[in-house]
Amino acid sequence: MKISFHCSAIIAAAPLLLSRRAAVEAVVVCGSGTVGNTYSVGPNQPYTTIGAVPLASLDPGDHVCIYPGTYNEKFVINRSGTADDPIVFQGVPDEFGNLPVIDGDGAITPTYLDYWNEPRNLIKIGGASTPGGGPPSHVRVEGLKIQNARLGLSFIGDNGASGWYVKNAACIMIEAGFNIELVGNEITGCGNGIFVSPNQSGDILVERNYIHGNGADNSFYEHNVYTETLGITYQYNRFGPLCSTCLGNNLKDRSAGLIVAYNFIEGGNRQLDIVDSSNY
Repeated sequence: MKISFHCSAIIAAAPLLLSRRAAVEAVVVCGSGTVGNTYSVGPNQPYTTIGAVPLASLDPGDHVCIYPGTYNEKFVINRSGTADDPIVFQGVPDEFGNLPVIDGDGAITPTYLDYWNEPRNLIKIGGASTPGGGPPSHVRVEGLKIQNARLGLSFIGDNGASGWYVKNAACIMIEAGFNIELVGNEITGCGNGIFVSPNQSGDILVERNYIHGNGADNSFYEHNVYTETLGITYQYNRFGPLCSTCLGNNLKDRSAGLIVAYNFIEGGNRQLDIVDSSNY
């Protein structure tokens, strides 16, 4: 346990994780009851790509419902919902419980977006010129398999040109944002699975995710998750081993206001690496 003026870490065991069978048996109705717009993405849906959705003008209560398939797309989220009406990106599983896949290998960025640090992320939250007006708040990303942003893989950037991911590229990077929820995703095959930057972020929830197979070959510096923020909760997640040749830690955090509860954590140079913050 680590307790300071700004930070307390609570670590518990015996995770309560949803099985794939439970996910199949659950009825997923994306966008039901929302006060905003529902954008349905997938084969035989009104939008065949995520980029076809007006990501630059999402409003509170809007739901982006992503149906089964593989989407080689990358994008930034920089719009805000509200506490009652968040902006939601939600995957709808198939009949076997398989999640829709966001794959960074050869991913294409919509050219109407304009944001920086593209080689560092597959899905980025905060830090953009278009859409402007961040940092975003009250955003939920749920029910997606997010994979393959790592050294050696390429993408098409918002300028239409090819680029390469760097060693510490993240499946999900929160550069700026408050009241952000990452729920029920599978996150794998990236330099860092989840990366959260300090100073313009806080009140992050990471819940019921399966995070595994991240890291960089023969490097101690990339991890399944690496976060520093003002208030973050990890609960009911399964943390699997990093990639077989990766030497980083499983859950590394420098936050103030950290809660780690009811997770299953296996593998990594350290299963937990809870370090003093340099910013809070």
